[in-house]
Amino acid sequence: MSGSFGDPSVFLVRVLFELVIFVALARYFLQLFRADFYNPVTQAVVKITDPVLNPLRSVIKPVGRHDLAALVFALVMVALMVFAMTAIQGVGISGAGLILATLYFAFLSV
Repeated sequence: MSGSFGDPSVFLVRVLFELVIFVALARYFLQLFRADFYNPVTQAVVKITDPVLNPLRSVIKPVGRHDLAALVFALVMVALMVFAMTAIQGVGISGAGLILATLYFAFLSV
């Protein structure tokens, strides 16, 4: 079997990373579209992401309404997901391959 369904550990790693990426991108889009932050779902997303994004915001400043810290965090999570999946499968990947695979998965998750 090929793909992430063939190896349960790859499937589990991919699902967990994609969940984190989804929450980070949800935070970005909630801020971008000025969602109601009194909504319980929105408050949950904020409470989940604040411990990670607040330290990043001291280094990565927002540009207008764009919270770049959330996007950078999501991109780093995609890179870590690619690295973890290739490490579990025992496939070697070069620096350029990691960058290309990260961009590929980043565009798939948006």
